Formats: sequence, C-alpha cells, structure tokens
Amino acid sequence: MASHGSLNKIDHPEVSAGSSEYFVGLRRREAENLHQRLDRHARAQKAIRTAAKVLRKRFDATRVRAFGSVLHAESFHLRSDIDIAVEGINPLLLLKAWCAISSAAPGFEFDLITPEECRSEVWAYVESEGVDV
Repeated sequence: MASHGSLNKIDHPEVSAGSSEYFVGLRRREAENLHQRLDRHARAQKAIRTAAKVLRKRFDATRVRAFGSVLHAESFHLRSDIDIAVEGINPLLLLKAWCAISSAAPGFEFDLITPEECRSEVWAYVESEGVDV
C-alpha cells in the first residue's frame, strides 16, 4: 500500500498534467504582474516630474530629489510610494505642498521630507543615493 505522503508523477500522472497548466497560469500571472509594475514605475517617473514642477512653482522649492524604490524599477511594486526630498519650502507650507503634489499626480502616495524634519542618517542617504528632479 502506498503511503499518503507519496505524491509523485509515477504514482499520480494526473498531477503532472495539472501541474503543467498550473505553471503556465503562474508564469502568465507573473508576466502580467511584471508588466503592471513596469507600467506603474513609468507613470511614477512622470508623477515625480509633475510633483517637482508643482513644488518649485507654487512653493518655491530650491531643490527636489527623488530617492528610494522609485529609482529602481526592479524594486518598485504596485503599492510603492514615491519618496521626495525637498529644500527651500517654508515649513508651514509643507502639508499644503504634500496635498498639492498628491492632487497633481493622483494614484500615488508621496512621502515628502525636508532636511529639517528628518534624521541626519536619512538625509545622508538622500544626498548620496537621491537623484535631482
């Protein structure tokens, strides 16, 4: 008598046939997910440029830098936010600035930081890894 834990292709040929359909479906879903992620990453690049324009024009930002996963398509996923570091904005207008970029680029969450309100090691990362927009 075969043991209950011995599911293999020899004992159960139907598992092999079903597995092939499963893996075809799995590869298709993975390819669709990759396409969606790359499309969202491309839209995020446009959203960053839009946000930078808004921050400079309406809030007198002197410097805007993108950082984090948005700079790397392979690590930007369907729920990733957009990290932006900004300088020159009046601290009292930071919430308004965040609302303005969120409205200008719907579909994305933004993290907006300034050197004054973040830890020094975070700002050091922004300076070394961030990209001016």
